[in-house]
Amino acid sequence: MRSAVRSREKATSLGLWEVTVQGVSNLGLVSALQYSYSFTGTTAVGPDSTVVFVGLSLHDLNALKQLPAVATNAGNTFVSLTSAFVADMSHNAVVAILAATAQPAAVFVRDSTPPVLLGFSLDMNAGVFSLTYSETVNGTSLDLSRLSVVPAQSASPVSMFTFAVGDTHTNAFSTTVNVTLSHDSLNTLKANRHITYSHAAQSPYANTFVASLLGSVQDMAGNNILAIASASAVAMDHFTEDTIAPTLWAARLDLSTGVIDLLFSETVDLLSIHLSQVALWSGRCTSVPVVLDLSAPLFSLA
Repeated sequence: MRSAVRSREKATSLGLWEVTVQGVSNLGLVSALQYSYSFTGTTAVGPDSTVVFVGLSLHDLNALKQLPAVATNAGNTFVSLTSAFVADMSHNAVVAILAATAQPAAVFVRDSTPPVLLGFSLDMNAGVFSLTYSETVNGTSLDLSRLSVVPAQSASPVSMFTFAVGDTHTNAFSTTVNVTLSHDSLNTLKANRHITYSHAAQSPYANTFVASLLGSVQDMAGNNILAIASASAVAMDHFTEDTIAPTLWAARLDLSTGVIDLLFSETVDLLSIHLSQVALWSGRCTSVPVVLDLSAPLFSLA
């Protein structure tokens, strides 16, 4: 995005931090926090002239887009500035434009560029995906049913994880949207040995990608993100491995079937079970347990 400043000024003297974009002409009538943004940096583009094109930083552009009542159309785009903003070729300071009488935009060009998913991180302890986009997106527009996690960039992935009812996400206007998995969804993800499964021979970074259908999220101008095919799914850029030990929540013994059900706090690896380590106690305070041979055909773990 570029802003055009029309005046007989010296471009190299620009100080864009002296400029405020407002959603109304008189900032004194509304909340300045919701209806204005003052820039933090800029790059002047072009020679000294009566028209100076100003390149906004990505930080300023995304911060401006976080304000739904400012600079979304010509009717809510006004500019005020201090006399320190720029000087003419004789070093005369520009005439200030007060926040109470801000200048309306002569031309407004709507954002027509769709957002892009740049990358994501996954925290297996918290069960949180953090999706990072190229620009500010409307968090309320995120449709989790249009996102999927695959183990490789492939047109026919061997496995796929999809988000479920109970998974939630942040609704902020931001470049990052956090998706929190429900307890059941997190355990489903942990049970998938093709995705996020970490062992000595393979990094979890190598087998966790996000694909997306068209319109899984929109930017602040309503532009849909383009579809991301599984063959070109976006790779994970940061992974926090699960470091929380599972705990046994409950146990149930069925003597008619010879089955003991053990309920754990999270998905456990059946290949790691050591049946010889399981014992039954006749009471909480009993000092001597009843040790059963759970490897015998009579007993099994469900």
